Amino acid sequence: MKKFSYISLAALLFTAIFTACEEEEGTAPGNDSEPIVTLYSFDPSEYKKTDNEYYNADNDLMVRVAANNKASEIYYLAELTSSVDAYTSANGASAYYDKVISEGNKVDVAPAETGDVFITDMRGQNTITFVAVNGSKKNASVLSFFGYTWNTLSKGTYTYSVKASTGVFGLKNDSVNTNIKKVETELQVSADDPQAYRFKDLWGNGKHMYINKTEYTDEDEDGAYTFVRIPSQTTPYEKGESGAIGVRDIATWQGDDFYVTSPSLGSVLYDDGSFAYIVVQYFCSNVLSTYGADKYVATE
Repeated sequence: MKKFSYISLAALLFTAIFTACEEEEGTAPGNDSEPIVTLYSFDPSEYKKTDNEYYNADNDLMVRVAANNKASEIYYLAELTSSVDAYTSANGASAYYDKVISEGNKVDVAPAETGDVFITDMRGQNTITFVAVNGSKKNASVLSFFGYTWNTLSKGTYTYSVKASTGVFGLKNDSVNTNIKKVETELQVSADDPQAYRFKDLWGNGKHMYINKTEYTDEDEDGAYTFVRIPSQTTPYEKGESGAIGVRDIATWQGDDFYVTSPSLGSVLYDDGSFAYIVVQYFCSNVLSTYGADKYVATE
């Protein structure tokens, strides 16, 4: 029988998006003296890229572009931050804005209107520069985006605990009929952070469960394994009017690292990706608090 334990808190992996926009101008149409573009970034995973494929929030970004009344044209260019910094250092910011205009993409947006653009397939640290133009006048706003790369370690079945199956997903269970929720998923490791793992699309397209390896390891008759943490994260599921259901490991819930290495309340991942034992609490305001042991078993 497999043994289970773990320790140490790791931060949830997020793709950080930062916006740098002018606030003084561009917010009062008709009164601006310069062309200004204001940017709003969104998770694109709810939108279809093709008939059979959705945008991927790991590498794609949706940007809502708001032009002020003086912005006759807006252009954008996404490049590795290192390339942008090198070009700007050698030639100046104004020269880089000219590069965006000559080599970038034009946004289909009229003055004092908004338009959406999807920027795709970004890897590593990227700078996305938008330049608003009116004659010889030009001003820029910038977004920073890190595009993650994930590699599949195994494919398999994630099986929820009975408590999660009934309390979270509403499946009916009695002494005669036991319904357990199971989901086909992929166990993936981040190429950018070897301690970061996820169960891809476990909660739907673009909705992943993230876990993080710790430095603590052990082995048994089934192989070597590493203790993992499941940081607090929000699922796409809701409990009536109480809102979204969250998930976290027991140590996070209790605020006590003792539970990280608890034989019954810890979580582990076998190093070959064949098996994971995930003990988590599902919670939502004061109306839901249930915990149990979910399991992942690789099938290929």
